[in-house]
Amino acid sequence: MKPLLLKTTLLMATLFSLACGKDDDIICGSCGGDGTPWAQVGQPSAADTATVKARTIFFAHKSVGENIVTGIENNSSMDVQRVWANQLNSIGSTTAFYHHDMVPPNSEPMGKITAFENALDAMDKSGNTVDIALMKFCYADFYSNAKVNEVFTTYKNTLAKLQQRFPKVLFLHVTVPLERSNSGPREEFNALLRETYGEKLFDLATLESIRPDKSIAQQNDIIVLASEWTSDGGHLNAAGQKHIAGSLISFLANAKLNK
Repeated sequence: MKPLLLKTTLLMATLFSLACGKDDDIICGSCGGDGTPWAQVGQPSAADTATVKARTIFFAHKSVGENIVTGIENNSSMDVQRVWANQLNSIGSTTAFYHHDMVPPNSEPMGKITAFENALDAMDKSGNTVDIALMKFCYADFYSNAKVNEVFTTYKNTLAKLQQRFPKVLFLHVTVPLERSNSGPREEFNALLRETYGEKLFDLATLESIRPDKSIAQQNDIIVLASEWTSDGGHLNAAGQKHIAGSLISFLANAKLNK
């Protein structure tokens, strides 16, 4: 078995062996404040939603991120504010969930890292701040020609630099979303994120692979997007949006702030 496939298999074994309450629960790293596994949240609890509504959050993303934001808007009472490229100085001006569709196109992960850093620069220049900041790559950033190690090294170094510059901001991390077909580079990058960031990582990819019946969608021993959560093989349908949005709200609610 190849090392990548071994890591994926071990991840699946861990998901099935860990539980939060009942033996048949599947979790993604930990559980929500009410004991509900993040992989099964769906509709966020009122307590988690209230906690996140009291936090100022910045989420940089592309199209799957837009799906997640739609899920938050449709399934919670969160104050969601879109920030365009010419409005980055407004990030952190009020308590809200800010999200920004990054300008660099998919397949340019290096440009997305720079865009995220620039957004934090604009926020800083305006005198505003946030409690939590996180960015998400797209599945299209990691096809066969992706320079996984180069992108990860740049990402890791940039986030470490940002954490030093903004010690009161909690920087969280997100695995790359999946498609119905697998991608070795994508899973390789996600494995590096899992090894590096632990409880500060929202494992979007694993959540996308867990079907409603708790089985795991796989192709050649690599996790893929479960068909129940998508209508086009890559983006989230309404059920997928609700599934991931609820899990993200619980994750953000249970994250320990740096302040």
